[in-house]
Amino acid sequence: MAKTGSKGGYGTFAVILVSALLAIAVFLINRLEVYERVTRQPVSEELSSDNFYVLGKWLSESGHPVRFSPRWAGIKDLSPQEGGLFLMASLVDWETEGEPLVPWVREGGSLIISVDPAWYWRMSGALRVSANLTALETFLKDLGLVLLVSTLEDEDGETDEAGETGPDGAVEEQEAPGETGDDTAEDEIEVPNYDWTVGLELAEEPRPGTLVLRDERENIRLIRIALGKGHLTVTGSCYFMYNYNLRAGVDAKLTWELTGASLGAERPAMLFVRGRRAAGGLFATLRERGNLWPPLVSIAALVLIGFWTVIPGFGVRREEETAGHGAMTGRFAAEARFLQRYGAYGAYLEAYLWELRRRSGGRKPGREIKEVEAALASGKKIGRRKIAVYLKNLMSALERI
Repeated sequence: MAKTGSKGGYGTFAVILVSALLAIAVFLINRLEVYERVTRQPVSEELSSDNFYVLGKWLSESGHPVRFSPRWAGIKDLSPQEGGLFLMASLVDWETEGEPLVPWVREGGSLIISVDPAWYWRMSGALRVSANLTALETFLKDLGLVLLVSTLEDEDGETDEAGETGPDGAVEEQEAPGETGDDTAEDEIEVPNYDWTVGLELAEEPRPGTLVLRDERENIRLIRIALGKGHLTVTGSCYFMYNYNLRAGVDAKLTWELTGASLGAERPAMLFVRGRRAAGGLFATLRERGNLWPPLVSIAALVLIGFWTVIPGFGVRREEETAGHGAMTGRFAAEARFLQRYGAYGAYLEAYLWELRRRSGGRKPGREIKEVEAALASGKKIGRRKIAVYLKNLMSALERI
């Protein structure tokens, strides 16, 4: 019977425990709200230092291997698998390295020339260009393209006009991806992020298959012409290919049309020859996201304190005198402990007294000598501190003679 009662008690306890847990669970479900906490993570160093980082990942994951290079070594730098080539124009010597690109394009290559703003700037109100830019203009003119580079903005705030194309209907005019085509609602027209400082014109009657893209003001910002089996695309800085701009559908569509969609199965890879800005390290991160003054002040204070600690002082330092007295007292205290341990302090003090009497030449002994003689004559045990005091007094008396 006792065992049965014990089992019944355990069962009742288990039922109560389960009921309590169920009640707590119901309370938590009805009363507590579970929500996700969003934490902001800083961008990676690769993303902050490379404007084409997202594009490279996108193309690689879609079956188009991507290779980046900071310099152009000529057509020999291309591998047999690379059917696409992006060139930042300022990195190419167009007088000597431009012509070999044309046969490569005619054989099926897809070439994108990005006229970056490293060549031109405003100086005293006039546009200054380099000889290499003139060579690029000649190279493009031979292919039927005219390059127009503005001085960023005119005095009235509008960019330079890029001119008009040839006769109507001769060019395969296409709206930029994302445009609605409604001329009456210009505020709804969405165009890619073009470079507003670079415009283009067609120098001759265009060939079939030419693609011309304009901005909101009808200035030509991108031209793509067919050369043999391949294509040549010319535009300004490709802002529409940058990391954050690819979130916009119109930029992503144009980027894909010029890159992934232009690569065949036999040559699916692409080479990007473009500059890359440095991430800047710790100081650049502090400058962008925080205040740079606190670490600079801390470093300066640390350097100052370090120099202050190693520069020697001048004159006599009282601290050294105090330290010297402390060291002398400690030496006598050690002698006193040694003499007391071996019971030899009497003989040691007597040796000092004998030397003092010999040097005094019969003169009357001083007070410290009489005190030591009285202590020795009493026959009582002398403590360590007292022995140290006696030794110090006798040493001082010897130095005065």
